[in-house]
Amino acid sequence: MENYLQKVDSDYGFSVAKKLISFRNTEKGFRLAGTRAENEAADWIAEEMKSIGLQEVTKESLRADSWDFREATVTVLSPNKSESMEVCSFTFLEGTAPEGITGEVVYVGDGTRGNYQGIDVKDKIVLIDTDAYYTYWYNSIFSQAEERGAKAVIATVMDRGPGTYTDDIISVQDVMGVVNIPAVMMTKGDGDKLRTMLKEGKHITVNIKADIRLTENAEAHYVHGKIIGRNPNRYILVCGHYDAYWDGFQDNATSLGAQMTIAKAMIDSGYKPESTFVFITNGAEECGIKDTYFDFATGAAAIAKQHPEWISNMALFNNFENPAIDQTDKFKVAVTGSYKKAFDSVLSKLELDNGHAVFPTRIVGSDDGIFNKAGAPTYMRISASFGEENPEAMENYDHTQYDNVDRYEPEVFDFNNRIHGIIDMSFDSMPVLPFDFTWDVENYMNFMDENIAESLYPAYPELKVLLESINEKAVKCYNRAIEVNRLTERIKAIGIDKESLSGVYDQAWEQSRILLKINRNIHKEIYKFGPFSNVIIGYVQPYEYVRVLDALAEELKSGSPAAAFTELCELDNNFLIEDFDKRVYEKVAIEAFDSSIPESWGYGETLPFPDLYDVVTAIEYKKNSGETNFSGEILEVKAIRDSQHDILKKTMDREKEAFYDVAKLLDTIDFESIISIEKKIIEETEK
Repeated sequence: MENYLQKVDSDYGFSVAKKLISFRNTEKGFRLAGTRAENEAADWIAEEMKSIGLQEVTKESLRADSWDFREATVTVLSPNKSESMEVCSFTFLEGTAPEGITGEVVYVGDGTRGNYQGIDVKDKIVLIDTDAYYTYWYNSIFSQAEERGAKAVIATVMDRGPGTYTDDIISVQDVMGVVNIPAVMMTKGDGDKLRTMLKEGKHITVNIKADIRLTENAEAHYVHGKIIGRNPNRYILVCGHYDAYWDGFQDNATSLGAQMTIAKAMIDSGYKPESTFVFITNGAEECGIKDTYFDFATGAAAIAKQHPEWISNMALFNNFENPAIDQTDKFKVAVTGSYKKAFDSVLSKLELDNGHAVFPTRIVGSDDGIFNKAGAPTYMRISASFGEENPEAMENYDHTQYDNVDRYEPEVFDFNNRIHGIIDMSFDSMPVLPFDFTWDVENYMNFMDENIAESLYPAYPELKVLLESINEKAVKCYNRAIEVNRLTERIKAIGIDKESLSGVYDQAWEQSRILLKINRNIHKEIYKFGPFSNVIIGYVQPYEYVRVLDALAEELKSGSPAAAFTELCELDNNFLIEDFDKRVYEKVAIEAFDSSIPESWGYGETLPFPDLYDVVTAIEYKKNSGETNFSGEILEVKAIRDSQHDILKKTMDREKEAFYDVAKLLDTIDFESIISIEKKIIEETEK
């Protein structure tokens, strides 16, 4: 590893990132999936990979919807005509005709239902305050405007969330759903001016123009090059996307810079890996499929589908996001849960100055989440600050013109290039992949109250015994895997080269492939997606509904809906019921996850959500009116509860069968012969 560290040239990686941002569709930037700039960038990346010595460099295609934003403006026509104000739009919303859309502007606060009280917005343009990370995402508030008849939306910001870094910042975000009217995002400064004029009672007419080319099923790309390992069919993927809004320097040109720096240092240092390292960069991460909540990470999903051999034989997936910035207090990584213990061990040995923290991957916020759900062991450093009060937090300028080369932190970039190379080579050197499936078993068991479980799922005692048995087997499996890896390091330390251990590595890889199959089975059958791109244990969703609805039924019998009713209204997307029309709730909370959505990585990976709008609205009305007879609502609650109970039983049946498969696979694993070989090598060497 010392040779690798001596060859790390982060200035080269910085030059790569700067070159990448020169590929742009407009003078403002933008290199999104299926556009000219994205294609030209892919061609250049392929040539650059070849120039540093990567092998089998390939540019591949994937299908994605292309959103080619050119420019957008808002011009005040009355009471006094103003100069055009620069704005932006939202991913996959269509533009306007060349003459634009003209209309009266009406201010509707944060865009929730109460702000439309007594206001006619039909065929008008609404001005809405947004703070997306904290309250409502754009799909909800824009759909509310559409439902009330508005013909366009001007979104602006207040004091927190995307687009609040400076008064002149313009944020671009995914709309994540079906919205059929144009919407644009205005700067905070311009939004403040419009809001003030409207609050003063002035009647404002504006013209909105948005030049956008939307192409369905366009051709996007990804590019990969390899360092072929001794075992050509064992893979470590080093990844990051190259598409971007604006310059997208941190998000995510520096990712390509980091990948190329690591690849070049490995090649220049003469590193001979056990695994085949695949350095892969892709478009269609920021956006890729219109009219769906799952509109991002399309490129990663396509790669996983087109290369099942990588998924089935992957020792590690290293994803980069924002590697040239650090807004954290320690080295934080999100990893596949069953790799958590191994990562903690590897990072502990590095004795990092500020320490480290390892978190399980619980959300699809970037490409590693796609590969994690597909069953590959993944990790990504968490370096940016989101949801913080810090005005420098990346959430305030990500996807804006301020994500530019001025954000570059050279010491951080160099540190990440070094530490990620060390981590990747550490896992490459391990004969056995260090899966600890006790994490999955304990995660599964921790969500359910045993007393409730037995009443809801008659086979729970059988399942519990099975899980306890798997846990015991998983402990033994992990300990023996670690013993194989420990003995391998001991053999190397006494002077035996890795080539002499090829037999050990080959036998260990056969066992590792079984571990990978177990991990894929668990992630395919046990884990699902929740309503916020979060990764959940499948049964947890219907279980929570059954539990809360049972409690609510009891409260309704007493004539006083209280804690359970509040909990139900806060569960999943049900918080939308209080502040949005029924049709908005149906689109965002129900239809966004059913079989009608466009096929994407979320298709078929969620469980049905109950439609609670009518019953919650009825209960709320009676509660506020002082009524205590909820007999009709009790029947509705019980019917919804029974439907969710059926889903729960079917889900747990499927999960139980999956765990039986896991148990059978664990029984086939045998590390003892490998350990015997290694001990014999040590004994003969130390004689």
